[in-house]
Amino acid sequence: MNAAAALADLAARYWAFERIENGLGAFLAGDDAGDPVLFRESAGDYARRDRAAADFLDELDQIARGMLNAKDAATHALLERELRLIRDNFALDAHLRPSLLPVGPDFNTVFFANAVTLTDAAAADLYVDRLSRFPAFLGDVRANLLEGHARGIRYPRIVLEAASRNTSAIAGAAPEASPWFAPFAKSPIAGSPQLARAVEQALSIIAEHLIPALRAHADLIAGPLMEGARETVSCRHGPGGGGWYALLVRQFTTTDMIADEIHALGLAEVSRIEAAMAALAGESGFGDDLPGYRHFLTTDPQFIAADSNALRERVEILCKRIDAKIPAYFSRIPRITYGVDVAPAAMSASLPPAYAQPAPSGGASAGIFWVN
Repeated sequence: MNAAAALADLAARYWAFERIENGLGAFLAGDDAGDPVLFRESAGDYARRDRAAADFLDELDQIARGMLNAKDAATHALLERELRLIRDNFALDAHLRPSLLPVGPDFNTVFFANAVTLTDAAAADLYVDRLSRFPAFLGDVRANLLEGHARGIRYPRIVLEAASRNTSAIAGAAPEASPWFAPFAKSPIAGSPQLARAVEQALSIIAEHLIPALRAHADLIAGPLMEGARETVSCRHGPGGGGWYALLVRQFTTTDMIADEIHALGLAEVSRIEAAMAALAGESGFGDDLPGYRHFLTTDPQFIAADSNALRERVEILCKRIDAKIPAYFSRIPRITYGVDVAPAAMSASLPPAYAQPAPSGGASAGIFWVN
């Protein structure tokens, strides 16, 4: 088998593996494996992925990149990066310090529910099956958090307080008004006999299993994890913090810059933006009073929507104006549409001002621009 064929075979086998290990990712990529387990977060799951990544890397190392064309060489490099990230994360016990805010395990279940479209009974049955697995997923996260805490890993107090409030608020919704039931309400066959059984099962799972599991998750954050919580926010603090921070820098910047270099770049950018804002404040009649200009922008009634519906409508108008300008800047544009929605009030305090939820690649539902 030549190098290109060997790489194609390896990439295909890795994706088949990834479709099962990362069910949510496969769903969003439009290649849903149909597995009822979307989240595999136990310590055993991470160990299995680490072993598999080691085996894949051994195979990849046998494929000479110099024998590949440019496209295949890029595939080789990307595959190597993905596999090494799996190994590096496991080596640093990443599963013992999962993200809790703004993207935590509770958010991920809501993110999935927001992207689901139930077009028939089979889709509804699969969704209900997946809902039923969410409490076990939260149980695995709980076990990881407790193990990490026992090893000295501590979260910032400010993060734990916000995460606990956020999860408690999400769990406070009535089952029929919860985000996990929303796919039934927005289904094109909502109210039909095809969904009757699934609706009943979903409400039961949400009320009797998922919401109690989320409340237990909030209690864990507000209770045991709060013991010894850090007053600092840097992830450098604590066991393995320096290595963990360096890994995050590599993972999310895809550069060889070290953290201090990126921090210096950030400070320089803040200074540049501050200077530009100061110039704009002067042009707007505020002279050199930048704090006053900021106060004006955040408090003057002309800049504040009357309510969440007015905010959504204003953003919808702006988005449509922006759509007309996109082809001037980008040559490849997704064909799928997107809509604007307002983040649920229960989650809004702990979310950023806005975030984008991409549409599943299968095109079953639109993307969402969530506004806080």
